[in-house]
Amino acid sequence: MKKIITLALAMALLCCCLAGCGGPQVDLTGRWESVFYYDADSVIAEFEAMEFYDEEIALLDAEAMGICEVLLLNEDLSYTMTCDAAKSRDMVEAYYRDAFAVFYENREQLQDLYDEDFAAMSEAEFNQFYAELYGAADFDALIDLVVGTVEDYAYLEEEPETGTFRISMNRIYFTIDGTNTEEYVTFTVAENGSLSLEYTDSTVTYTKAE
Repeated sequence: MKKIITLALAMALLCCCLAGCGGPQVDLTGRWESVFYYDADSVIAEFEAMEFYDEEIALLDAEAMGICEVLLLNEDLSYTMTCDAAKSRDMVEAYYRDAFAVFYENREQLQDLYDEDFAAMSEAEFNQFYAELYGAADFDALIDLVVGTVEDYAYLEEEPETGTFRISMNRIYFTIDGTNTEEYVTFTVAENGSLSLEYTDSTVTYTKAE
């Protein structure tokens, strides 16, 4: 009888521990990265501010410009949410280079805007035309110029969010440094290893950085 009672008490204690701790925990420590895409209106506004023609803007994929957001979940249960400025700049630069490549592919549609024979130009000559149009020494200098307009966005310069976290069941509870408020988001881990955080009005998907 004593053995039965002892076993029952042990099972009850195990159940209480699992309930209190939320069951087996998932190890999410490491660096997670997600691409945040600018809304199309913001991208179009940037090109309008640089006085590109509507015909040029119409050729763009205005929803393809993104930056890299990072979530660091550390083994000591601290976390950091921030933007990888260097990686984000590379992504924005790639977007602008692709944009001018699209302009070149459709150059015959644009040549009347500038009264230039774009059809006879090589891509290097076409890019140099745009560089000089915007007062840049060469195409690389032009890219630096247009990327700089995006780097001025305030949230690229914001201080990272830091704090502590804990995991219970399928939730991550975050406490921001300097506050006593604990808030949670529901998470799922897909078969491909991606991590999705489900907020009230959106879902952010991260991939594990190597």
